Amino acid sequence: NYGGLWQGVDLLVTGPARIEHVFIKPRLKSRSADVSFRVNTAASGAFMEWSVTPRGQPERTVAAGRMALPRRRGVIEGHFTVRLGRDARLWSPDAPHLYVLRLKVNGVAGGDDLETRFGLREFTIRGGRFLLNGEPIRLKGLLQQGVYPRTLAFPESAAEARRELMLLKRNGFNFLRSHLRAPEPSYLDLADELGILVEAEPPIGWIINSAKTEERCRHAIDAMIVRDRNHPCIVFWCLLNEAYHFLGFSMPQVKALTERLARSARKLDPTRILMDTSGGSGSGAGGGS
Repeated sequence: NYGGLWQGVDLLVTGPARIEHVFIKPRLKSRSADVSFRVNTAASGAFMEWSVTPRGQPERTVAAGRMALPRRRGVIEGHFTVRLGRDARLWSPDAPHLYVLRLKVNGVAGGDDLETRFGLREFTIRGGRFLLNGEPIRLKGLLQQGVYPRTLAFPESAAEARRELMLLKRNGFNFLRSHLRAPEPSYLDLADELGILVEAEPPIGWIINSAKTEERCRHAIDAMIVRDRNHPCIVFWCLLNEAYHFLGFSMPQVKALTERLARSARKLDPTRILMDTSGGSGSGAGGGS
């Protein structure tokens, strides 16, 4: 079983209004993105302002808007569409173009703002082939176990992370399976910038059946998806590692667990390819030896 803090932790201080999360869903055909958000406010009368700029060009606004929020307190969910136009640039390993979305809650004391990056890209499977932005792509990558000196589970510096990813890139690879851990956001930022496709997964492997197993799995999966789903580099979610080897589960129990977790994850992100479990032979699952 797993647990504890193993990545960096940020403490965010906000006023009475705060933006809890935002999810950006690219729409390649219309060169647009659907944005959903959740705001929690202790005061009514707030409004949301937003703008989009190309990464590295904060002075060049390519889309902007403003919308009033419902006049009530508490949790408010909303959405809007960002239209980037026919000249919008797509994200790919060869041209990893990024946009920056800035959100700001105004109209109440102690408003909040949030900035997140995204890429306009679509990754799917059709006719037995992977397609990126409608074009066939061959995934050339490897399994990243991620064992490092001193820090063990993640690179000790941004320079070391960049060196590792550039080593991958310079040797003709374009894909990385980040095995049994959701990479730190700063690592995914680098993959976004360098154009490396990533399969992300939480640290769930070979765990024991207990009253808390499903709850712990769901918490880890949901938190990973909500935190990282705006990164264009992530093209797969893998939810469980070798679930057929979990101890104390029968085969029907494993299948039912993976199906429930997959349905929950799909609600949080309907835009990506999702694997419920990787590897392992179903014939090897038993009652808990």
